[in-house]
Amino acid sequence: MRKKKKDNWVLNKNQINQTGFEVDLPKIPLKAGSIIAESFPIFFRCFSVILILGYIPTALGLAGSSLLIGTNAALGLEEAKFVTPGDTINFISAMVLEFVVASVTTALLVQLAYDAKLRRTLHFKRYILPTLKAFLPIAVLGLIVSVLSVLGIIALIIPGLWISAVFIAVPPAIVIERKGFAALARSVQLTRGYRWPIALVLVMAIVWSIAFEFFGQFLVGLVDFEDGVSLRATVYSVVSTVGVGWPAILTALTYARLREIKEGISVDQIAEVFE
Repeated sequence: MRKKKKDNWVLNKNQINQTGFEVDLPKIPLKAGSIIAESFPIFFRCFSVILILGYIPTALGLAGSSLLIGTNAALGLEEAKFVTPGDTINFISAMVLEFVVASVTTALLVQLAYDAKLRRTLHFKRYILPTLKAFLPIAVLGLIVSVLSVLGIIALIIPGLWISAVFIAVPPAIVIERKGFAALARSVQLTRGYRWPIALVLVMAIVWSIAFEFFGQFLVGLVDFEDGVSLRATVYSVVSTVGVGWPAILTALTYARLREIKEGISVDQIAEVFE
């Protein structure tokens, strides 16, 4: 082994011994299975709080989409109409709104996940205020990542998973580290070397979300009487919140694991930002 010049290398403390020489330590595993297993107790323990926090943006997003493309199309009960150029613009706007809502909901819930993991008292104000303050970067970056991921999935599926893995840490980097628009670069740095294990976590999250999307449409389809619009919207919003809730917990735990691996930061240290 030869000692490298200090201005030519950047290694974290796990890669250097006390003599200052580079050592070939084995790569620390992400432990995707452990993250998935740990997420379920947290999700079910905080189920009611997750519903309350996530329902508000989800319901508002559904209301906005209903105004743009119609209630039945927003609920997935019928195809959106593309008769005029305005219909296309409205459909695109509804998709943008859906991406933004998902990003905001995730940002709200990743903060809750750390308190839940540490079994600390849950405080709505502690999650809502940081999200509102960082709404612009959450919305803009969430939209960018969502569009890139969808394009990647349309291409060959695998590129979409990889893109999602690269940027999985964007929401927590915004609300936890206050990175703002620099959260994209921060996520690239944190996920480097662990993107395919993260993609495995994301496969589970995508399956969960799709399953609840279909389940929501099934339940809504059972409410077929004319005055059931409010009930259909409520049922769909609740099921959609569940569909976003568990993936948000996965995002929080993945981010925490990456910081533990790369920076030696524990979950309780991450959660100190809420104090």
